[in-house]
Amino acid sequence: MNYEKAYHDLKNRFHALEETLAAAVEERDIYDQILRSAKRTVALINLNREIVWINNTSVKRFGYTRDEVRGKRISDLIFGPETDTSSIPTALEQALKGISTQYEHIVYKKNGEKFWNRAEMRPYYNSKGEIDKIIVYGLDISDEKEMEKRAKKAENSYNEIIENSQDIFYKIDLDGKILSVNKAWTTLLGYTKEETLEKPGNYFFYEDDVQKVVSERKRILHGEIRMCNQDIRVRCKNDQIHWINLICSPVFSESKEIIGFSGVAVDINREKINETLRNILAEQVSDLICLHDSETRYTFVSPSIKEIAGYEPEELLGKESFLFYHPDDLSRIKEYRDRNNSGKGKVGESLTIRYLRKDGSYTWLELTGKTLRDENNNMTGAITSCKVANFRKEEEDKIKAALEEEKKLNQLKSSFLRFVAHEFKAPISIIRALVELIQMSIEDGDTNSDQLKKDVGGIEVEIKSLITLMEDVLVLEELESGDIKLKKSEVYLIDLLNNVNERLPFQWRGKAKIESTGKEIAVLGDKKYVELILKNLISNAFKYSEGKQSPIVKLAYDKKAVTISIKDFGIGIPEDCREKLFTNFYRAANVGKIDGTGLGLSIVKKFVDIHGGKISFTTVVNVGTEMVVTLPVQ
Repeated sequence: MNYEKAYHDLKNRFHALEETLAAAVEERDIYDQILRSAKRTVALINLNREIVWINNTSVKRFGYTRDEVRGKRISDLIFGPETDTSSIPTALEQALKGISTQYEHIVYKKNGEKFWNRAEMRPYYNSKGEIDKIIVYGLDISDEKEMEKRAKKAENSYNEIIENSQDIFYKIDLDGKILSVNKAWTTLLGYTKEETLEKPGNYFFYEDDVQKVVSERKRILHGEIRMCNQDIRVRCKNDQIHWINLICSPVFSESKEIIGFSGVAVDINREKINETLRNILAEQVSDLICLHDSETRYTFVSPSIKEIAGYEPEELLGKESFLFYHPDDLSRIKEYRDRNNSGKGKVGESLTIRYLRKDGSYTWLELTGKTLRDENNNMTGAITSCKVANFRKEEEDKIKAALEEEKKLNQLKSSFLRFVAHEFKAPISIIRALVELIQMSIEDGDTNSDQLKKDVGGIEVEIKSLITLMEDVLVLEELESGDIKLKKSEVYLIDLLNNVNERLPFQWRGKAKIESTGKEIAVLGDKKYVELILKNLISNAFKYSEGKQSPIVKLAYDKKAVTISIKDFGIGIPEDCREKLFTNFYRAANVGKIDGTGLGLSIVKKFVDIHGGKISFTTVVNVGTEMVVTLPVQ
């Protein structure tokens, strides 16, 4: 026996075995690394379903260490109240037969957090080729489940929208039989789904339109068009003919073959009626005829709008009719509409209103309206008819203006008579009483010179008051009649103010404080009436601030105007009196016994206006008032 050769053979076999073992170890390490770093969780359990080993992903995902899980059952660790275990016995049974099985259920982490898991059981073979363990793989599919949930919700929402849409959605097969319709089909045509499904769609089309629909479907089948869009007529259950817009598209199989058609049908009956009306109205009617929906939007406008207001009918469709009425007429139009809607309107009652033309001007229209209702007496809109009423309105306006002017003059006369009766009575009574006292003193021989001077002074004061009153009344009469003619010239206000200040009554004379800013520029006006404006305002400032600081008069010049401010520190003007302050014969409620005619500010306002100026004021009760007049410069 050759021992040396046997030794070498044995040594070679040993090295070969050693290499095989090293390769096996290396391969085991590779698989171990792969399993430990796999994205799926991996657990090895024995036939008693006890955990033998888990990979790193399982540790991270569930939060248990290997020591915590070793020897325990998966069900004791990650199953919870929402875990569906019904598939597990079958999966175990299949794994023992060498068959891999997948199932999905909810599992729980160590911290109680749950997620969806897609599990797979596979058999594990030992070195003898026997199944003595089971490998359980797991994958977190929570995001996938959430997407499925959202997709299902979206699908349900889509189906609900389709089912409750006002438009008809339908499907038919290649023979034209109706496979599905939504509720709108029954609402529009009156047929139930039971009366509709499996019947040919052509059955419901108006006879004259059947061939047109069939022809378009054939063109789709031959690839000539991708879809068709037609206006056709259908026959309702009550035998009425109704217009719809029919859109039809092919339905494809997975192999890209056309297996049917689907589409939508839109109710266009009203549009078709409107089109017919439009054609009639365009040729026969010159009045403006309009249809409005329940929100006052135009749904039809007759072509006569072009001649009447300059618009094309399409420019108004869908817009609110109230946007085209004059703002001052809106309240009357709304009242007219409400009366008609409530059934309280008179038959044939019309309304004259202003309508906005395309060029921005207004034209007068005589409008007649009627509320439209459906078979259930629900309001669906309105129809209006309008005639041009410009000439008639102009005459009405002239008559109305004349009547208003006459009414205004009558009111002014009445106010004047009441005013004169009241204002003249007091001073005349005082004068009469003083004269009687003087006469009695003379008759009795008691002619006390001091008392006589006092009485005569009182008479003089009352006479001046009457003269002032008469002057104001005469000026007012001139203003109201339009007889005043301005004699315009250059007026320098500083000199004029100084003169007015020095010619005030004795107790106020020269006491107004006058200030000026800016380069002096002459005002173009009538010196007499500009002086009247200044005198009235400064006298009022003193009169209504008796015992207070003297008024301040300020002049401010710029290139276009001069601003005159007269500020007093008196009683102020109550809030409820401010609106009527420049009205004839009006006096504020807090003037008390302070003398005045109630004409001064009215006259001032009118003279400021005819000079092209403006007057305003600010005031605080018991603090003072500031009158501001702006006059244009030369």
